[in-house]
Amino acid sequence: MLQWISISHRHRSAVFFVPVSWGEDGKYEKKQKSGPDPSRNFSTYVESNNVAIYSRRPIAVPPSLAAQQPPKPTKERGNPPMPRKQRIWFPGAKYHVTTRGVRQSNIFHDSEDYKMYLYTLLEAKKKYPFHLHAYCLMSNHTHLQIETTQTNISRIMHHINTVYAIYMNRKYNYTGHLFQGRYGEKPIKDPIYEIEVSKYIHLNPVAANLVTKPEDYPWSSYQSYLYNRKNDPLVTTSHILQYFTKPSSGSYAHYIQTPNTRIYFSPERKVKFLILKK
Repeated sequence: MLQWISISHRHRSAVFFVPVSWGEDGKYEKKQKSGPDPSRNFSTYVESNNVAIYSRRPIAVPPSLAAQQPPKPTKERGNPPMPRKQRIWFPGAKYHVTTRGVRQSNIFHDSEDYKMYLYTLLEAKKKYPFHLHAYCLMSNHTHLQIETTQTNISRIMHHINTVYAIYMNRKYNYTGHLFQGRYGEKPIKDPIYEIEVSKYIHLNPVAANLVTKPEDYPWSSYQSYLYNRKNDPLVTTSHILQYFTKPSSGSYAHYIQTPNTRIYFSPERKVKFLILKK
C-alpha cells in the first residue's frame, strides 16, 4: 500500500508516497522500492498529534496514520512592504529640499561638477517652471528652497537628480546610486519659517567651517541676495527681500550675519528680529 511521508530539507518541504507493507502481526515488512529513494539526503518525519519523528531512513507509516491526509502547505505571511509616504503637493507649495550622496559620499569633486548641477537646475526650471528662492551646494549634499507652480515637486526633483546622476556616472565611470534614497523635503507653511530656512541654507558653509563669511562661498545663492541681482535667471531674490526694509539687501545681510535671532513682523509686514541669549 502507499503511505504518505513528509520530507523536509533546508526550509523546503514536500510530500512523497512510498510503498510499505504491514504483516498480519502488525510488523513492518521490508519491500523493495521502485525508483529513487525519496528520503535520501533528506530528513523525513511523520507528524501525528503534534509529535514529529525524525529519521534519515524511510519511515514505515502505521495503519492508524494511513487514513490521514497529507498536511496542506501553508503560505507564510510576512509583513507587507511599507508604502512610501505620500508627499504633499499643490500649486504654489514651498519646500526646503535636501539631497545627499549615498553613504555620505561626495557628489561634487571639482568646479565643473558644481557648474553642471547649477546648469541642471536652470534646465529643469525651464522645463518645469518653479521659483528657486535659495540654494547651497555642499560637497556631499544640497539645499534647495523651491516654490512650485504647476508641476509636482517629485517630478522636478526626479528630473534634476536623474540628469545629474547620469552626468556623474559617465564622467567618473560610477555604477550604482549616486544619491542616498529619495530626496528629503520639508513643507514651508508660513513666511517666518520661509525666511529662517533661507538663513539656514546660506549659513551652511559657515557652520561647516568652510568659510568665515557666507559671501565667500561661491556655490550658494547668498551673493545674489547681497548684491541684489534681480535679473539672476536661476534665483528669485525679490520674494524674500520684500520682507526687509530698504535697502533690502543690506537689511537681509544684517539679519543673516546676526546669530541667535528670532524674527517677527512689524505692522508694515517688515522683518524685525530679537537677539536671543545663548
